[in-house]
Amino acid sequence: MTYFHSSWASAVDNHGGPEKVLFKLLFLVQICREFLNRSVYCTRESNPHCGTDGVTYGNKCAFCKALDSPSHWG
Repeated sequence: MTYFHSSWASAVDNHGGPEKVLFKLLFLVQICREFLNRSVYCTRESNPHCGTDGVTYGNKCAFCKALDSPSHWG
């Protein structure tokens, strides 16, 4: 299982307002750069990835695509 920047994740949870959105955006760009292009589709390979949101995803791509969804920014 892969863990990415858990200290960043806790920092995101401790920020509020516009700073939280900016921090999430910077996090997304840093960690998920290779998956930000919407024409890139995730494979179904099994390489469990523990997301910073407490959910385990099938792989890093699935995690990044979930982070990139509008519902995640709520």
